[in-house]
Amino acid sequence: MEEDFERWMSKPLPAGLQLILVMATLGSVSVWLLFWFGD
Repeated sequence: MEEDFERWMSKPLPAGLQLILVMATLGSVSVWLLFWFGD
């Protein structure tokens, strides 16, 4: 189990999955900022 996890961690993520993660992070941060400063 641990060996599989280390092997999975050392393998780079697919570009599409990285893009989705980055977009989701940026989107959630921007929504949070709009909510925080929008009042």
